[in-house]
Amino acid sequence: MKKTGILLILIATAGWVSCGGGGGKSKPRLNLTFLAKRAFVTNSSTSNGAGVVSIIDATKDLFGNHAITVSPGANVIATSIPGKVSVVSSKTTAQVAVIDNVLESVKATISLPAATESMAVVPGGNFAFAVVHNTNSIEILNLSNGVLCTTLTTTCRGPITVNAPTKLILSGDGKKLLVFSDNPTTADSVYVIDAVAATGITGLGFVPTPLPGFDRAVNAVFASDNVTAYVMNCGPECGGTTAGVRVLNTSTNTLGAVTSTSVPATVGALDGSNLYVAGTVSPGVANGGQVTKLNATTLASVSSANIAPGTHDTMAVQSGKVFVGSRACTLAIPPNQGCLAIFDGTNAVTTGIPGDVTGMQAISSRSVVYVIIGGELQIYDATTSALQSQQLDLIGHAEQVVQVDP
Repeated sequence: MKKTGILLILIATAGWVSCGGGGGKSKPRLNLTFLAKRAFVTNSSTSNGAGVVSIIDATKDLFGNHAITVSPGANVIATSIPGKVSVVSSKTTAQVAVIDNVLESVKATISLPAATESMAVVPGGNFAFAVVHNTNSIEILNLSNGVLCTTLTTTCRGPITVNAPTKLILSGDGKKLLVFSDNPTTADSVYVIDAVAATGITGLGFVPTPLPGFDRAVNAVFASDNVTAYVMNCGPECGGTTAGVRVLNTSTNTLGAVTSTSVPATVGALDGSNLYVAGTVSPGVANGGQVTKLNATTLASVSSANIAPGTHDTMAVQSGKVFVGSRACTLAIPPNQGCLAIFDGTNAVTTGIPGDVTGMQAISSRSVVYVIIGGELQIYDATTSALQSQQLDLIGHAEQVVQVDP
């Protein structure tokens, strides 16, 4: 009888919840996937012209039961797994959709002064930064209340004035923000910004001064201490002198070790004691790119291999393999050379799938890497360096991909 009574209470409670409780109006049921590990893929152009964020079961490589509608032209996505928030920008409307990762829905839309190509979300999920090259600014987005921080907002202040910014990198703890510029007067410098102060109520309070000592700095990778940054010097590929990597202490703003010889470096990734970088040596030439394995302490070159040329700006390490993606590699001869290369530390395999690589995500606790090539999602098995048998047909034009669960 006791068990029967408990069962009846549970049934009655379930009925009360489903009916809104106590005779009130019923609430619409949320459309959720209830997936433990998800990946979000931005889709800039679907069959009906809308932009969406596709939800992928990153454990089984299957589509979720719904997608999130955002502005047309959705391309750049950034997320904060601790903060459970993602931001998705549109290259056509310059709008940023703020997505609640738990509810899998847009909770706010924030308009930028122009389109962005680089964003980052602080670990807590309450603020985001966005590069806006056309207005010489780093925009600050208050994700808690869905507003763009300006000189008039009371909960935050923005934007941060930066000369022709192109990319930003946020430290893992959300305390330091590195910003890169393509203006000739600041291209050999890096802006090191206090992200905590920048997101405070009074804002940064001054125009940051770029730190010199680099050679066409374009990108960086933070070490696990969130202080040491490995800055990529594009060098001749971007009109400079010497390509390579230089260490930057972001706590003291002092420069450290530098590669002793020219090493093509526009993108990088750390894997334990190894730093992998890639860049282009000979534009427009088959295998005109190069991926290099460096000792992360000494920056000495360990090994390298030739890969497709182009603009290398995506990289992921998975199961001992390094996935490197480039854009505009089809200028090479032969023109069908693939823009994705997979490096095992000694040799590189260049895939033959045509199209720019615009997004990449290594899936945790698996040997799988999601790669966006030519607007399509391609799922690779890192152990075999080949496409796995399970693939997904995404209708539209995929742009970028992030994992939103640990």
